[in-house]
Amino acid sequence: MNMNDMPQPRTGSGINQAEIARRALKTLAERKITPTPETFADVYYELVGARPAGASAVGVIKDVLKDLVRSQRIGSQEAAAVLERAQQQDWTA
Repeated sequence: MNMNDMPQPRTGSGINQAEIARRALKTLAERKITPTPETFADVYYELVGARPAGASAVGVIKDVLKDLVRSQRIGSQEAAAVLERAQQQDWTA
């Protein structure tokens, strides 16, 4: 799965992955739900409107990191470090 495979969010076209991720984190906080990768993915796909087959928390993190690097909000080395931790399921890091 890559960013181009993602369904368009119900909130309108033109919203990028980072904005959806921000809204997902805000929703988790409003609902007083602990932001684990699994709960984040659940709310993320709720906002997007569909969960693609085979979607995982690591896949969501990878796509969000790509968007953050593309928009120059984080560096590629930082994104690689976060992705490595996610792939190892080191959620506390």
